Amino acid sequence: MPLCPPLQPVGNGCRRGAVDKVFENSEPDAVQVAVGNCNYVAEYTGYAGRVFEKAVAPSQCSATKWKSPAVGCVKINMDAHLGENNMAALGVVFRDHDGQLILTATRRVPLSSPECVEAQTIRYALLMAKRFGYRKISV
Repeated sequence: MPLCPPLQPVGNGCRRGAVDKVFENSEPDAVQVAVGNCNYVAEYTGYAGRVFEKAVAPSQCSATKWKSPAVGCVKINMDAHLGENNMAALGVVFRDHDGQLILTATRRVPLSSPECVEAQTIRYALLMAKRFGYRKISV
């Protein structure tokens, strides 16, 4: 027999079984503990279904497929995210003709119009290409 009884979940009367065992040196009612545990599991299952159902919702898929650039050329993909707190995020990804990742870069900028943020993303991608010496690029 273990030195300490297994922890019982709080709620539905199951905690009482652990308290009886530790402090009153008496055996808890096994049926009461089992029913309490079943109720606890049922409550958690319902809660987890509500919480995690949103997390596994199908994501939106792009209608376009990535196309590799010519050999010796670097493909640059970019995107912008209009965030909270008056900030936007820019992201760029550089890949070679085999699709191998070469470079990624992100940057936060003050939020402006969506068109302006997209233009900033293109400018940021071109600055990164220039900075790292990539002259043959496909955007």
